[in-house]
Amino acid sequence: MPKYEFEDRKGERFFAVMSQQEYRSLPRSEEDEVKYKGKWCTPLLFAAGGSAPCWGGSGFKSDAMGVNPTQIKEQMAADKRNGVTGVTYDKKTGQAVYDSRDSVIRHRKAYGFHPKNSYGGRL
Repeated sequence: MPKYEFEDRKGERFFAVMSQQEYRSLPRSEEDEVKYKGKWCTPLLFAAGGSAPCWGGSGFKSDAMGVNPTQIKEQMAADKRNGVTGVTYDKKTGQAVYDSRDSVIRHRKAYGFHPKNSYGGRL
């Protein structure tokens, strides 16, 4: 079972072990927080044994496709106009946060970006 690290609004960090399906079904806020056991938390580690995100969960982050945190609302509006779904932005760093590989591809295509180091793969 995957292990997830969360930080609650008081700044306390804790781990939770749950299936990826359980994690995906947790309620989410507009600030990309999840509600776990009655309190809102920021996910810090997504479905991984180490510090790398796992595609089975959610939360792959990209610096390259991110924006300045002050421009998140504008970027979300632009994404909506361009039909981009499955992308949110980290409110602290501005990184793009994807819910699947397909959302990465759709986001890049909408803005004319391509992966230089994918060596022919879909990413």
